[in-house]
Amino acid sequence: HPLDNVIWAALGGHQADLAHSDRRPLAARYQTDVAWFAAVADLSEAAGADLASQCAAGEVAILFRDRVPSALAGFDEVHREQVHQMVAPIAVRPDLSR
Repeated sequence: HPLDNVIWAALGGHQADLAHSDRRPLAARYQTDVAWFAAVADLSEAAGADLASQCAAGEVAILFRDRVPSALAGFDEVHREQVHQMVAPIAVRPDLSR
């Protein structure tokens, strides 16, 4: 499901033009002047290496995933937080006629 790896889905879709110019096959990140959010296609060492190659030393990369490993290759974890995602069961179109 796209929401299991929401940043990966966004940067591979409608927000691709906001991606760092050095997008790799297994990793992507927003341009740093847009957001610190980054994504990996999977949790492999190769994906971690792809993402690390897009980051300067000491640069922050924030991941939002359905699960995140205790350590992603090439990175030190500085903070972990559980985030609850809300999804509307049905789409509701607002009444704009007023």
